[in-house]
Amino acid sequence: MANQIVDLKKELYPVSSFCSPATMIMDRSLHKAAYLIAKKHGQLMTNKPTDISLDNFTMVNFSPELLNNFLNPDGALRDIYVENTSIKDWENILDIFKKSDFSINYFIDEIESNLPANVSSLFTNSQNSVRLQLKKETIIINTYLFLNDQIEFDIDPRDFVTEEQHSVIFEFLKLLSDATNKTIILCEENSADTPFLILLPDKNVYISRIRF
Repeated sequence: MANQIVDLKKELYPVSSFCSPATMIMDRSLHKAAYLIAKKHGQLMTNKPTDISLDNFTMVNFSPELLNNFLNPDGALRDIYVENTSIKDWENILDIFKKSDFSINYFIDEIESNLPANVSSLFTNSQNSVRLQLKKETIIINTYLFLNDQIEFDIDPRDFVTEEQHSVIFEFLKLLSDATNKTIILCEENSADTPFLILLPDKNVYISRIRF
């Protein structure tokens, strides 16, 4: 499997640029991109969070301190998932975030580019790394655009300078919920089947009793 991931990284970044400075500055998400490519090619099992029971969760009112332990830097990213999505969901997401306090940047092979007017064209570029970046304050939220039927964003705990900034994540989750009217899952990296937090379309928040 290790050799497969190396090959997948080379598919994402051509050999001529594999160790370029532009690639090196993206080390925080390089393994995430390789993972997503592996899912695209059917080489990894895709987590299925849609069947998760709320039996082991407690409904809470969100407060920034809820994420204190969850966002302790440990070298791994944190993921945000939305299942069973469509191009229409992506159109709604872009519309909502364009009106928000989050900046939107679009990259092809880590070169900043103009965001296409046609959202469906975001998913037709199979030869390049395509990344959408949403940012507020010091917090960067990335997604690699390979699949339109599952939304997967990643965040880096190292981006958070203060506990108060944890509220930025909840703001992001609520905007995502408004755009899709679907269940939003916050979890550790590549762990959609064991969420830490679930935000339902009715805006009720549930925290895992096992992991909190």
